Amino acid sequence: MLDKINFIQCVEVPLWSKEYQIGGKVDTIGNYSNTLSVIDYKSSLKPKKREYIQNYFLQTTAYSLMFEERTRVSIDQIVIIVADETGGVETFVESRGNFVNELMECLAEYRQITNSGAAN
Repeated sequence: MLDKINFIQCVEVPLWSKEYQIGGKVDTIGNYSNTLSVIDYKSSLKPKKREYIQNYFLQTTAYSLMFEERTRVSIDQIVIIVADETGGVETFVESRGNFVNELMECLAEYRQITNSGAAN
């Protein structure tokens, strides 16, 4: 899977967003199969099913939006590479557009919870 990665732009770089009030450290931004991508590496005890890693897609979508805010470079492809203890490697490739709305809903819910907690 790593042979499909080239033209690395950054590795383990802190990102943040004033607009969304979030931050984090992206694993890799580079080309995956010749397409600019946010690439995140995960480890697991056993193989993962796509339906169990929704939060990983939301995380990489957030990195994509933060990178775009900082650089004005849009990254639509997100890639999750999961290595498990059985020796297997799985790669999940998605479009960030599939997750932006859900990410916005999660951020709004988080703000609502934290703002209501601050008022008490």
